[in-house]
Amino acid sequence: MLRQDDAARYFYSNEMNLAVKFSNMMNKEVFTTDLKHYINQMHAKFENTERAAVQEQHMNNSYFWLVGVKSMGREVYVVYPPNYTSAKVDQEKRDLMKIHF
Repeated sequence: MLRQDDAARYFYSNEMNLAVKFSNMMNKEVFTTDLKHYINQMHAKFENTERAAVQEQHMNNSYFWLVGVKSMGREVYVVYPPNYTSAKVDQEKRDLMKIHF
């Protein structure tokens, strides 16, 4: 369960039952037009790529890190602060996936 002080924000989609969920801390400042655009781009790449057991994409800019993971029809997009290192992003992503998936 995410705590109020957690840095991660996420967007979850499940194509099997059409479920969509945002972290309870998602707000307009985090979920910008640019972020929506990048999530749509990642989703399109997932759809246009051969099906694999797990697909993963990472993206970094000066405003945030975005990590997308697709597995068994479920997609999760996690947003991390821009000051995280790639190693920290990878560790946080693994921890989140262990807990929730």
